[in-house]
Amino acid sequence: MLPEWNSGNRTSVEHIKQAWWDLENSKATPTNTLDNLKQQIAVSLSTNQIPLVSINFGFGYVDSLALQDGRIRIENDQLIDAGGASPYISKKVHIAVLATKDVVAGKTYQLVAGSTFLLQNLPDEPVTGYAVQNLTNGQIYTVAANGTSSVTFVFAGKNALKITVNTTKGSYTTHQDINVLPPASQTRSTSATSSEPEDRLLTSTIPFKGYNEVTATISHADYHIYYHFKNSDDSQSERILKKPIVILDGFDPLDKRNYAAIYDTLLLYGNKMWKLGDELRLKGYDVVILNFPMTGSTDVEKRRNGDIYIPLINGQRRDGGSDYIERNAYLLVKLIQDLNAELRRNGSTEKLVVVGPSMGGLISRYALAYMEKMSINHNTRL
Repeated sequence: MLPEWNSGNRTSVEHIKQAWWDLENSKATPTNTLDNLKQQIAVSLSTNQIPLVSINFGFGYVDSLALQDGRIRIENDQLIDAGGASPYISKKVHIAVLATKDVVAGKTYQLVAGSTFLLQNLPDEPVTGYAVQNLTNGQIYTVAANGTSSVTFVFAGKNALKITVNTTKGSYTTHQDINVLPPASQTRSTSATSSEPEDRLLTSTIPFKGYNEVTATISHADYHIYYHFKNSDDSQSERILKKPIVILDGFDPLDKRNYAAIYDTLLLYGNKMWKLGDELRLKGYDVVILNFPMTGSTDVEKRRNGDIYIPLINGQRRDGGSDYIERNAYLLVKLIQDLNAELRRNGSTEKLVVVGPSMGGLISRYALAYMEKMSINHNTRL
């Protein structure tokens, strides 16, 4: 990609991450790793900031014709500089993109630029600032080299951006497409008969120290209660917890499968024509979906998780979908305790049913075994 790059080309945040990795690892001693960049991007996105990730870099690469015209030769299966004319071609690239693929229409974000998000080795041509033009609506936002600027995306759908990197020697453009999601739907109905799920935040109380971690920490998750249908009418629910069946997610890095996807897709049967969740609700079950999300929700992630913000853990993002089995099991322990307490308040004598596919099964077994070992009543029959 980089040798063929020219000003005005189109790219994406994933492409610039790959370019960052390639260039940073070409150094004898990398100082600003891609992992560090990803972490800084994630923390920024969780606070409604969108980093401008920029590369202002010079490098050399071997001319593909150098072997043919004798500038290099093969000796003992190695490429050797033959002397004379240089076999290398010098190249400079000046690229910038917004560090996200998705935003929400009508939401105000802060564009953020600075050394944390800039990879450069051109002291004679430093970056002086940026201009972000939304070609869809004509808006232009200017950002200083170490500055911020408020931005709002008005039109939902694909928005075309033109991003200009200004240096002391010139200006260079990058084109990027960004997906603007429509605003979240109006607040869900919480009437006594609404069939929509109730969205809740879950916080564990048992800390766990991972094998490569310094301190033990708790975690957070989102869970959603699809209450049993009222009188065999699938348009109305009785929003009182009486007979819960807990279905938890399995291995899901980056939380690509949210609670709605679990209910609407994973619980299909009969050639994917019937929703098991709806059938269970018709039989009087309250279907509780437990999802293990990314902590420190971005605005888009919050929208996908029932408008629930998942807090950071000690100021850091964490991937709940690929976290330790033990830590996610402790979340399930807390959920079981909370549901049982709610059942008692509601006068229900029903026992819980817990279902976990794949990794979710391991989490379930660990949680129930832990509760039995610690003499905690899980009130679970299956």
